[in-house]
Amino acid sequence: MQRTLGSDDFLARLGGDEFGVLIPDCSLQQAQEITGELVQAVSRYVFKWKNGTHPIGARPGITLLDGSNSNISEIMSQVELACYNTRHNGRGQLSVFPNRLIKNGKSRRSAFLSLHEHHLLWR
Repeated sequence: MQRTLGSDDFLARLGGDEFGVLIPDCSLQQAQEITGELVQAVSRYVFKWKNGTHPIGARPGITLLDGSNSNISEIMSQVELACYNTRHNGRGQLSVFPNRLIKNGKSRRSAFLSLHEHHLLWR
């Protein structure tokens, strides 16, 4: 995964099978493209265990750091909701947390519900 990222990008294992990527100065479109490349890199990996090979995949979520999310707890909650939405929608999906709704005064729950209406496909 690190080979897919730029030299200023930061990849960290958050725990278990969860990873986080911080990409500074990145537009939403760039984040979607990079995330698609990361998902493809993960899916190309061959996991060998007990005389067998097992496919692996990723179900990513994105949130933008744009001032509407001012602390790490809020950021992690937004990403977790986006990832949950991706898992809900199935393979080949990428969800973006709708920060614009939080800016407009809607609750996190309302933003989460809108994720089910506005999911994005990655290439």
